[in-house]
Amino acid sequence: MTRSVVSYQDYLERRTELLRDFYRTNFETDSMSPENLAAYYLELKKQVIDKSMPPVTNIQNARLEYFGFNFYSRYQRQGHTVVNEDIYEKIYAPLESCNLSSRGFFTSNCQVANFALLHVMNLVYPDAKFFYPTDRIYFESDYIVNRFQSLFTNPDPKQKIYYLDSSAILDESQLTCFADAIDCPIIIFDTTCFDRQSRYIKTVVEAASKLNIPLILTRSHLKLDSFGTEYDSLGSLVFLNFEDRDIYTRCYEFISHMGAFALFNQIYPFLNDQKIKDLNSLRVSTIQENSKYIYSKLNKVEGDFGFYQPERLHGLSHVFVYQREKVDFIRAGERFLALCKVYDIAGEFCDSFGFDFFSLTNVESYDQHNRGFLRFCSPLDSSLNDKAIDVINNLVKHIALK
Repeated sequence: MTRSVVSYQDYLERRTELLRDFYRTNFETDSMSPENLAAYYLELKKQVIDKSMPPVTNIQNARLEYFGFNFYSRYQRQGHTVVNEDIYEKIYAPLESCNLSSRGFFTSNCQVANFALLHVMNLVYPDAKFFYPTDRIYFESDYIVNRFQSLFTNPDPKQKIYYLDSSAILDESQLTCFADAIDCPIIIFDTTCFDRQSRYIKTVVEAASKLNIPLILTRSHLKLDSFGTEYDSLGSLVFLNFEDRDIYTRCYEFISHMGAFALFNQIYPFLNDQKIKDLNSLRVSTIQENSKYIYSKLNKVEGDFGFYQPERLHGLSHVFVYQREKVDFIRAGERFLALCKVYDIAGEFCDSFGFDFFSLTNVESYDQHNRGFLRFCSPLDSSLNDKAIDVINNLVKHIALK
C-alpha cells in the first residue's frame, strides 16, 4: 500500500512521484512532468500510440501484451479480447477466499456495456424479471431496463435477474439482497461509483461465489480510476463464475456488431499499477470523508420546495431534491459558480462526479414526482470543506427565496 496522505499537497506530491516513476519505468525517459495531469495524459497517449499497436485493419490477428493485459486483437471493430484469466484482479483487486474463473473485455464506455448486457439478458431470459433493491437506478440504465421489460412475453416474478447499481445503493444489506433468492440466474453489478478496491465490491463477489451464482461486473472507469481527470471514456465487462461461454459470446458479438470495443489508447496504461490503484483508493476515501463532514453541517431546509436526500452508500456526493417547476437549474448552476468565486473555492457546474474539485451536477428527473436533483460532489482538499458548506447553504437559501 502507498504511504498515508496527510494533506492535499502530500497527495499531489505522491501522485506526481508515482506517475513520474510509471513513465520512467515504461518509456525509459524522465522528460515528462505529471504536475499538469491533462498534459501528462496527452503525452502518455502519444507514447502508447507510438508502440507497435495493431492497425485498424490487421493483416493478421495479433496477440500482444499491453501493460499487464494480454490481448487477442482482431479487426478493430471486432474488438480486442482480454485473454488474462486474472482480469478481475487486474481491474479490481485480489481475492484471497474465492477461486473464480473470469473473462472480460473493454468497451468504449460503460453504457455500451450495460446496453449490450441487458439486451442479451432479454434474449436469453425472456421470462425473467429485472429486480433492483433501490428506489431508482442510473437514468440511462433505467430507460434500458424499462424498455426491455416491456418486451417480455410472460414475465415470471420468481425468476429474478438482480441488478445492483452502485450509484443508487443505500446500505450494505442491499448489496447481498440476492442471498435468499429462489431462482436467480445471474447478478449484474454496475460498480462505477465504488472504488474498485472497495470492500463493497468484494462483498458482492464473495457472496455470489458462495452461492455459485454467475456475476457480471460493469464499470465506467472515467473518473474514479484516473485521479479525477479524464484520461478517456472507458468501460469494461467482467464475467465471473460462468460454466459456459454463451452469454459472454453473445455480449461480445453484440458489442462487435456495434463497433463499440475500446481502442487501445482509451485503456489506461496504469490501470493495473498497484501503487496507483492504492493512491486512487485513498483519494476516493478522502472525498467520502469530506462529503460526510459537509453533509453533517448543512442547514436544515424549511418549506416544501425541496429536501436533502440521504447519502447513497458510495458517499461521494450529497443531493438536494427539488420540484422541477420551482427551480431553474441553469440559474442555480450560475449562482453556484458565483458563490464559489465569493468564497474563493474552485468549483465547476458540470456533469459526472469523482473529480478532485468541488462540483455541482444537475440531474433532471421525469418520474411521477416531477423531481430534479442538484448533486454536490465534495472536493478532495479537506481545507475547502467549510467553504463548500457556505456555498451550498447559501445556494439552497437563495433557491428557497425565489
